[in-house]
Amino acid sequence: MLGIDLDEYQFYDINIINPALCFSLLCFNIFLVGYIWPKRTSFILTKMHVVPIKGLSVVLIILLVLFGVLMRDKLNERVEGIKGIEYSIFGHLMNVLYALIIQQAWNALLMKRMYTIKLFFKSFNLVTWLTVFFVTLYVLNAGGRSVVIAVLMLFFYLYIIFRKVKLSFIKVLITMVVLAIITSLLKIFGGIGYFFTPDFSDIGSSLEWGYEVYNKVHPSIIPMTDELARSVYSYNILYDAWTNDHSMNMTSLIISFVRLIPGGVRLLQYFYPIESADLNSSDFATEYANETYGVGTTVIGDALINGGWLFCIVMIFFLGWCFSKVDYMIQRKDITFNLFVLGCVCYMNVVFLCRGSIGNIITNYFYILMILYLNRKINIFTSKE
Repeated sequence: MLGIDLDEYQFYDINIINPALCFSLLCFNIFLVGYIWPKRTSFILTKMHVVPIKGLSVVLIILLVLFGVLMRDKLNERVEGIKGIEYSIFGHLMNVLYALIIQQAWNALLMKRMYTIKLFFKSFNLVTWLTVFFVTLYVLNAGGRSVVIAVLMLFFYLYIIFRKVKLSFIKVLITMVVLAIITSLLKIFGGIGYFFTPDFSDIGSSLEWGYEVYNKVHPSIIPMTDELARSVYSYNILYDAWTNDHSMNMTSLIISFVRLIPGGVRLLQYFYPIESADLNSSDFATEYANETYGVGTTVIGDALINGGWLFCIVMIFFLGWCFSKVDYMIQRKDITFNLFVLGCVCYMNVVFLCRGSIGNIITNYFYILMILYLNRKINIFTSKE
């Protein structure tokens, strides 16, 4: 709340604050009910052979080089600002990278590797680490954070699974606070290129300058939490739209499956006149509130405006059940391939899920599964040759 813009009225409508808050609290409790729901204790370990990753590595290199060539004149452009073919290639690049990481982790699991830090790092090939390095450098230099956080969460999740380590609450808390401060500062400065001076001697002045600039754009007590505060605004917009009988009729969720087809959304727009406000709840909320900037969305608001209160409650319950199922499966050391992939997708998106759409997980999950199964089939076919 300390991040609320002091010059704007960010609750949208004072009359819906209480009912909107009560509904979000209801959904939180439904999530917990789904999480503690009794689970079946029988699991079958998927007997899948180690799948070669040479093909995925080659595809990743091609996408990385292609993206680098297209973006060579836009190195300082924000990732969120990429449009057109560059944005599409970057999306495919990241999904192939996620698939490659997950497949190598699964291979290591079958070979009973990753039980030391050295083996953990060696379980991923050089192509993976080079891609992670270049993507991280590019994203941070552009002032972005989401992709880097997703990759870090994925590796952290895999590390916990295979090392079977127990981390103290204090260590986790300190790590989260440090990372949150660093990523917030990067957001303020607009990228690592503005964060450090050439001789590292003027960091104090850079901090003061960056804070003043950011505070002019987002005037509040703590401008670093401005984006979180705006989620309240976004949720209230969607809640108000729902109470006034507006609905997206599941359009944005359907689009999540259309995105599995490369160029599928553009092809759909070519044959059918569909507006951007029909593609996602963020654009819908922006248009509904007549704002000049993207107001964003929330997972509850997105589900509410798509399918109503009953759909929202069922989805939140299933989400809680899904997280618990994955956790329970990992604790029992019985891992099926599909649930393993689902766990990876859920946890690499967990930081953004509340301020995003369930459609993001749907698209990521099925897209990565599609890549992995295609890679498996191709390797089976070529091995028979």
